[in-house]
Amino acid sequence: MAEGTQNNIRIKASPSGPVAYTVRTTRETGTNGFPLTTQGNAAMAAAIKAGTYPFPLVVEDNGAVIPANTVPPTTKPAAPALSAPTNVSAATASGTSINITWNAVSGASGYQIERSSNGSSGWTQIGTPTTALYSDTGLTTGSTYFYRVRATSGSATSGYSSVVNAATSYPAYSQTKQGIANFYVHSYESPTNPATTEDMPFTNAPKTASDYNFSFTYQSNQGSPGQGGIKVNGVRQITFNTEVADGGTRTITGTISLQQGDNLITFEYVSGVWYNPRSMTISRAAGA
Repeated sequence: MAEGTQNNIRIKASPSGPVAYTVRTTRETGTNGFPLTTQGNAAMAAAIKAGTYPFPLVVEDNGAVIPANTVPPTTKPAAPALSAPTNVSAATASGTSINITWNAVSGASGYQIERSSNGSSGWTQIGTPTTALYSDTGLTTGSTYFYRVRATSGSATSGYSSVVNAATSYPAYSQTKQGIANFYVHSYESPTNPATTEDMPFTNAPKTASDYNFSFTYQSNQGSPGQGGIKVNGVRQITFNTEVADGGTRTITGTISLQQGDNLITFEYVSGVWYNPRSMTISRAAGA
């Protein structure tokens, strides 16, 4: 005989003990059915697929049909609904990357990360991590990005998390160059002593900006007070007053404009006393 429980079918041997049982279900392949299992003189079970439906059984004993009952409709409990991720956070990791983190969701096997440039439209899926951390890389430095996350489990998805955002920042910059020892920038004196300049290359500036800080130290030569000039990529940006020579050094500070990438700083003579460039430091704090 056939007996049904919610998730199992059990076949019991009759007193006369048939040789073998074949359990078929007409749900799978129509009236001819599909043999789920064959077993002789013992209890056996066949898992019922997810869903709610009557499950007609045909029990055969060596091809002879034995009357069987019908298992009542079976319902497999639905998986619990996934909660939307909480405590989502986006933080700048570098000038080209942002890290997104959130609390793990119970029952989730993965997550979907979406990004937008404005936080309200144009959402694009960028990753499907299996842990509660994602690093978005290859971004444009100095830009703001918006993110939202949802949990997944198979084909099931949760609602979206709250929207968070972060901006990639330009890295801090600082380079110091030393001048040529005992080399003076001066005007034209003679064919054998022409006007001189001194160059210092500054490389890998992270951003084209006018707010780079500089500190320039020089030593003046004997003579009347005069002026020197500082060019950036061939254009004079700074004109400074040289001091009457006393054998000491002077330091001037201010801001200067650099282009992104490499820049050439040139020290030139303007008037008056010669001067010896000793060192130049250019820096900029990390930020936008």
